[in-house]
Parts: sequence; structure tokens; C-alpha cells
Amino acid sequence: MFLESIKIENSQLKNLVFHQERFDETRKHFFLNSPTIDLANFFKNLPMLDNEKIYKLRLLYDFSIQSYEIIPYQPKIIRSLKIVHANELAYAHKYAHRTEINHLFEKKELCDDILIVQNNQITDTSYANIAFFDGTKWVTPKNCLLKGTFRKLLFIKKLIYEQNIFKNDIAFYEKAKIFNSMLEWEGSEIEIKNILE
Repeated sequence: MFLESIKIENSQLKNLVFHQERFDETRKHFFLNSPTIDLANFFKNLPMLDNEKIYKLRLLYDFSIQSYEIIPYQPKIIRSLKIVHANELAYAHKYAHRTEINHLFEKKELCDDILIVQNNQITDTSYANIAFFDGTKWVTPKNCLLKGTFRKLLFIKKLIYEQNIFKNDIAFYEKAKIFNSMLEWEGSEIEIKNILE
């Protein structure tokens, strides 16, 4: 089973073209003859929502759409990250079941989230991509676990650039920021001193 988390703001599905792209790619990869499903058409009659609030549309699917729910969204406040190593972890597709990542998350100790390292390279946090500011530009790990939909939009807007980032490189950056389809790019930043071994 696979998952798409789509942000609803002002009763509009945000960044839908990239969610559609990942939805299509995943289904073609695992279910070769899966029927075409246009998400914009499927969700054209959303229920009335409070435009003052942000919502998450949580979509579960495999060969076809299995279920979805719309829930109010409140972002987590992430100010610290615990580095954990997981060389064998694979998460190239957005699976609904995240048992391995959940086990890694249990190692966060007093931090708010984890920062996953594979073969000494930075990848992602438990639920978001990450970028680091080098004083001039924001860079994000080329070796990410999951190429997020918002990550793709930020590339197109030239707000982030991709490169290999090794664990020992972290100290040379000024600050970090996490992002995904539900988090605003202008959100809170993480001080480098709060990324802990």
C-alpha cells in the first residue's frame, strides 16, 4: 500500500501536478496495467472546509485508490535532530507502512526528530527532506531517501540545489531547514548545533 499526503489550502489541492506524477509512476512501477486515475477529477467535489485552516488529504492506494481522509493539519515544531545510521534502508517509494523508519525514530532520544545517514551521507529526516544553507544558497542531499513532491517544486523555482552532503560536512553549514508537501518553505529553521550525534 502506498501513500500520498496532499496539502489543502483555501479548499485547493496544492502542488497536485507533482503528486499526480508520483502517483502515476508508483502505480506503473508496481501495477503495470493499472488504470489511469486523474486525481484532480477524482477530488473535484471536496467537502466544504474552513479556509482559515490547513488540511491534509491522506490518500491510500495500490492498483486503485483504496481510501482517503481529510484531516486538519498542525505542523510539528522541529528544533533538533538526532543523527541515526541506516545503511540498508530503502524508501524510494512513499509506502503507507513505515516500520523501519518508525524503529529509527525511536532512537531520537531527547531530539524532536532524526536525521538519517547512509554510508556517511545525509539523506532525510523521518518524514521530510532537508536542506542546508552554505551562506549563499540552500543545498539538499542528492542521496535522499525519497524525492518529495515539494522538493521538485523548489528545484524548479531554484530555491534549492542538489549535491552530496556528508555527515562531516554539517558543521560547515550555517543552518538547516526541513520541508515536505505539508510544510511551508518559509517555516522555522534548525540551528546546526542542534543536530546531534
